[in-house]
Amino acid sequence: MFRTKNITLLIFACLSFFSMSATGAETLSQADSLYRAGSYGEAVSLYEKALKQPEADAAIYYNLGNACFRTQQYAKAILCYERMLREYPGDADALFNLSLCQSKLSLKEQPRSDFFFITWWNSFRDMHSVSELMAYAFVFLLLCLLAFAGYMFLHSLLWRKVCFGFSVALLVVTLLLNVVAIQRAYIMSNTQWAIVMQDGTLLDNPVEKAKSVHKIHAGEKSVVLEVYQNNWLKIEMPDKHVGWVKKEQCSII
Repeated sequence: MFRTKNITLLIFACLSFFSMSATGAETLSQADSLYRAGSYGEAVSLYEKALKQPEADAAIYYNLGNACFRTQQYAKAILCYERMLREYPGDADALFNLSLCQSKLSLKEQPRSDFFFITWWNSFRDMHSVSELMAYAFVFLLLCLLAFAGYMFLHSLLWRKVCFGFSVALLVVTLLLNVVAIQRAYIMSNTQWAIVMQDGTLLDNPVEKAKSVHKIHAGEKSVVLEVYQNNWLKIEMPDKHVGWVKKEQCSII
């Protein structure tokens, strides 16, 4: 009896899962149809509904961002593109649309380091996911081992030197890729970002009548430093200004 009951529950769970999957796919299809028909407001509602499904792919945020852009909800569109890029960093279409939304809101470009190598390093790290970086590292490690095998087994002294040089260079690249992957994983697990959803000001303390210290604008990306009483966020803006805002003024990426 016990086994029969468990099997029945398992079958019910499987049927429920496939039913939810079908419902999510149907909702997404309807949202796409509405978007193509120009009913962007209705498409926004259905994309948001599709994202609530357990099997929802983060790529849906791209379509939702496009629909928000069409309805001139630029800050919300930025939030959607950022959420999509969190899972698919380096996506060219999302990056382009994100830049377009930022220009619509006249947002200034985030300050970059004066050192070219640091700027390049950070850009490369942020354009790839941890899994992509580890895959690159694995490929370079295989090439390194292949080059080292050439050094060990080839008879020509010239080719042995060439293979040894390549194996050392490839090993260095492999180690650097692992460092980048570790750094990327650390940032993703220990840093929380938020998008400012409405114009306002940073406050020097988490109270209603605190002193204003800096103006903030809808669409700006900030780093969340602290949460106070689940009602206030301490954030750092791209220009390094730090202050408090009400939680409803921002949306977590």
